[in-house]
Amino acid sequence: MTLETGQILNSRYRIVKLLGQGGFGAVYRAWDINLERPRAVKENLEISPEAQRQFKREAQILCDLEHPNLPRVVDHFMIPGQGQYLVMDYVEGEDLQEKLNRSGGPLLADQVLPWILQVCEALVYLHSQTPPVIHRDIKPANIRVTSGTTGPGQSAGRAKLVDFGIAKVYDPALKTTMGARAVTPGYSPPEQYGTGSTDEQSDIYALGATLYCLLTGQEPPASVDIVSGNSEPPLPANQSNPEVPAAVSAAIEKAMQVKRSIRFSSVAELRQALTSPGISTPVVQRTGVAQISLPAEAAPAAVSTSQPAAPGRRRLRWGFALGGALALAALAAGVLGIFRLVSNRPAASPPPITPISVIKPATLEPPATATAADISVFEPLFIEAPGCGYGGNFTMIHAVDEFTVKFIFCQPEPAFLAKIASPAMAIQPAEVLNTPGIAGQMVEEPVGTGPYQVAEWSHGDHIKLRPSEAYWGEKARSELVFFWESDAENRLTKLYEGNVDAIDNPPSGGFSKIQSDPNLRRVFRPPINILYLGMNNRVSPFGDEKVRQAIAMGIDRQWLIDKFLQGESEVATHFTPCVIPFGCNSEAWYEFDPDLARKLLADAGFPDGFRTDLVLRGVARTYLTNFKDLAEGIQLQLKDNLNVETEIKILESSEFLDLVNSSKIQGLFLLGWTGDYPDVSDFLDPHFGENAPPMFGEQFTDITRVLSSAASSPHLEDRGKQISEANLLLRTHVPMVPLAHIGSAVVYHQAVENPQASPFFVEDFRLISRQGQDVFTFMQSTEPVSLYCAQVADGDSMRVCSQISEPLYHYTTNGAQVEPALAENCEPNEDLSVWHCYLRKGVKFHDGSTLDANDVVRSYAAQWDASSPIHKEISGDFTMWEILWGGFFNQP
Repeated sequence: MTLETGQILNSRYRIVKLLGQGGFGAVYRAWDINLERPRAVKENLEISPEAQRQFKREAQILCDLEHPNLPRVVDHFMIPGQGQYLVMDYVEGEDLQEKLNRSGGPLLADQVLPWILQVCEALVYLHSQTPPVIHRDIKPANIRVTSGTTGPGQSAGRAKLVDFGIAKVYDPALKTTMGARAVTPGYSPPEQYGTGSTDEQSDIYALGATLYCLLTGQEPPASVDIVSGNSEPPLPANQSNPEVPAAVSAAIEKAMQVKRSIRFSSVAELRQALTSPGISTPVVQRTGVAQISLPAEAAPAAVSTSQPAAPGRRRLRWGFALGGALALAALAAGVLGIFRLVSNRPAASPPPITPISVIKPATLEPPATATAADISVFEPLFIEAPGCGYGGNFTMIHAVDEFTVKFIFCQPEPAFLAKIASPAMAIQPAEVLNTPGIAGQMVEEPVGTGPYQVAEWSHGDHIKLRPSEAYWGEKARSELVFFWESDAENRLTKLYEGNVDAIDNPPSGGFSKIQSDPNLRRVFRPPINILYLGMNNRVSPFGDEKVRQAIAMGIDRQWLIDKFLQGESEVATHFTPCVIPFGCNSEAWYEFDPDLARKLLADAGFPDGFRTDLVLRGVARTYLTNFKDLAEGIQLQLKDNLNVETEIKILESSEFLDLVNSSKIQGLFLLGWTGDYPDVSDFLDPHFGENAPPMFGEQFTDITRVLSSAASSPHLEDRGKQISEANLLLRTHVPMVPLAHIGSAVVYHQAVENPQASPFFVEDFRLISRQGQDVFTFMQSTEPVSLYCAQVADGDSMRVCSQISEPLYHYTTNGAQVEPALAENCEPNEDLSVWHCYLRKGVKFHDGSTLDANDVVRSYAAQWDASSPIHKEISGDFTMWEILWGGFFNQP
């Protein structure tokens, strides 16, 4: 029986998607609920008594295998009347067939050989088992290379030999191995056809053929055709490609002898031949510029125009001619990659013109009556950086299939979901983004998937949005009009006069008046910022922890809020806001205790206090508007409670930040931080992480160590504990005093339904309406800079553009949690360096085109790649990309 997406198998494995299907079962991607890991589940529907005995015997042996270049078989079970199941690690990465296809030609020997030698290690291990385990399906598509590096000076990534779908336990007493026979032309030796027996040397032939294909870019002819005389033996590898070292070519030729007695006697012998001192590789100059790769166009004869393409989408139609079924099976094999069930029909390799090929429907055995109109080919995009030295964390983004996108990072990315929920990561159609000169339209009238479309932008006055009839979710309730006014008092007046239905950021002095008005309703915005008093521990007396703790206990923070920060500001119990996950998972900050504070000062040698500077920047910020008044309040507190005298110094903004970041402030400084995405790393890492500037003097290495561990922790529970430990260490060391999380609000007319105040200024207006009106009006502080979300970083611009375009995830209403939007789900690998996102199906853009994985790749590439058309046209405006992911590549 076919397992359904979302089905829980054996009370443990949630089925995510079907990877491939054959005559005896299927392979699924699944999620291990118990261990929170991605898995591959191989199903075998053959449940005869003999098949059950063989399955159990082989599964037990496979479960005992443990090698760095092999995926683990972690579980096996049988469900009576249904099937037998092997559960394996889901191996992330790119297989060598995909790498070969992307290269457009042979791969370099010095790149390939380290991976092949790793496969040799895996085979030596398999063949050394008692009894030996024979893989029987070695080919480029079954060698996957994970992200990262295996060591200094080595090729990027670790090679893993995957697909144990037809691996067999070898019994030399038997004439043949039991079970279904499967061959892959070009890679299977002659003995694997018919009723011949297979052994360790069968794997040697396949590995030699694999290396030949990778280094020449040519698939070898089928071994049985060579034996029968229907094909000539392949040319030596170094004749097909002069860059191949002669010793490597000779090793390949020996491994691929059709007569097995002439081959290497063992994989260890082949490995030794490939590591002989005579092997050297020519120096070849290749550019390291990253690029988006598009598959080449199919030949005109293969294109059918019998059915029109969907609006805004280009689709190639693949027809069935002689061998059409084989072509379909081969292309499907290109995307299954791991633990794929191999059908009994031969499967040719994917055509080299296609970097990644996905056939819909992805079946290995198409109907015999299929016609050209029955099958459409999705043409995936990918974008890859030339390494990790360009300054960012992304290394590759590519479409795995029409509704799956893979994101690969240089380092673990635990905040991935929080980052992709930023409006700046909204998705636009790939075709639109690739149009030269499109920047102007994207700024004024972007094509998105959101609940609203642009109806009118009258610059200097208003923006009108109309509901999108094609929206995939709950439709917008009314038209939406944005106005702007920089003066808070004037905004409030407009609301009182009935000119608008709601305003953002009312004047702080108007809170009591608003609260007493029965026609108004104030909705408070959860604060996602921190105002703090920093201390430079390189300057006396702040090198003493007791002095810093005394400062923390000697300031009445609630008095400061009541006096200078009216509204819904709150005393900061932690440096990180509580609205963010794990933000307040530790003991709260020190209470106001002037007696204990004075005792700590005395113990530190300052019973009579001391003198120091209190430095601040001379510009109002969103977290601090009346900065000078607040500084004077802190000055008063320190004097009255601790006899600490301060001289207030107001500096120009850039000078102030230069002094702070270089640890040259002579004492105390007042500063704040506003979150860009809802993750504790956005607050802790820029201040206390390994690469943070020395704002507080000497780094606290224990805090840095804990944050580094949290950055790579694959389990949420463990990460939460590490963040709690970091916050406790901050409380102990007191590099700063967290003063307040500054609140703000949105004020609505009482008749408005579902009022909101998003901490990231992205209210969901489709759910907001005023009784009896079909137009809702909102007044904010400023006019949007642009409606292309990728181009903006300010809250007012994001508020408007987020109604038009949507990211893969988005923020919860009135909160800082994230939830699926255009993606139904995103899942990481074990170390959080690879994420897969599975797109919602049937989502339409405003131009009528349908969302697919290419739109995601192109939307991210438009920002990441400085050579993309839209990036060049609006260069310098992708601030959020740098905040979220680091630098760009292909910089001029």
